[in-house]
Amino acid sequence: MLRPRVIVTYKITREGRELLEKYFDVEYLPRIQEERLLEEVSKDIYGLIVSLGTKIDRDVLEAAHGLRIISTQSAGYDHIDIEKATELGIVVTRVVGLLQETVAEHAIALMLTLARRLALSDRLVREGKWRDPRAIWSTFKSLPIMYGKTAGIIGMGEIGKRLIPKLRGLGMDVVYFSRRKKPVNAKYVSLDDLLKISDVVFITLPLTEETKGLIDYEKLKKMKRGAYIINVGRGGIIVESDLVRALKEGIIGGAALDVFEKEPIDPNNELIKLDNVVLSPHYAGTSMEAIRESSYLAAKNVVDFYLGRIPEGIVNKEVLERIRSSQ
Repeated sequence: MLRPRVIVTYKITREGRELLEKYFDVEYLPRIQEERLLEEVSKDIYGLIVSLGTKIDRDVLEAAHGLRIISTQSAGYDHIDIEKATELGIVVTRVVGLLQETVAEHAIALMLTLARRLALSDRLVREGKWRDPRAIWSTFKSLPIMYGKTAGIIGMGEIGKRLIPKLRGLGMDVVYFSRRKKPVNAKYVSLDDLLKISDVVFITLPLTEETKGLIDYEKLKKMKRGAYIINVGRGGIIVESDLVRALKEGIIGGAALDVFEKEPIDPNNELIKLDNVVLSPHYAGTSMEAIRESSYLAAKNVVDFYLGRIPEGIVNKEVLERIRSSQ
């Protein structure tokens, strides 16, 4: 008896492979190019398991024959055309778990690196410039302490929820803004109020038509002078040219970014030249534990759907509701 066909487009861990192979005929095609992907999905296929590196656009979705579910082993899903998948009745799932915990830890690391100017201090030591204690004191005497400061979180999904106890553990007050109030240990405020009262602003949003360009120059001008902004959500939520302008004008004190409008970042991007900026190459969700778990959970989501269970992290729940109502 033929088993349903599933394609995996990244190097999945052993636990994920073993789970999938109990139920499906699995083809492992890491780093598959779009032309080949179009060819493969045009054959009968039940599920696609992908990473951020595989773009599932309108062309792929329209070419797919029999596709029921797309499971991404990431927290973000802007590499998938959700609107088209929903229109075609294809369920899309993402991973919820240690991946978001890892992103939250990385956000804290970015904040502390920025506040303590750790990148600069590391460079000074390595370059042999630690000679005069008075010069070191003069360089770092204006560093802030996070204890007692206010942290504002824009977006209260899984990452935002995991940030709250970490920030409170540092002795910070926490406020947040999202589309709706959530039962969390933080005060709900408007976006403008969050920007006005926060010493550190964290962005944890996905990139959508609604969030694209959300933080522009006018929004940055509402922030406290000297405040920091941290983006572990998606590039494009902050207008980078406006951010550069705000940093150069001293409107805000600094920025730390794991995500960018263009990735990899353009070598000529002005952010690279600024000392009050900390940059990381979109790896906030990367840890040994998160990779292992997310790889397994991406496979489990497909298996759960196949067995009639409700997968975790469904992005387009309306598709599941349509499937149920038609049964």
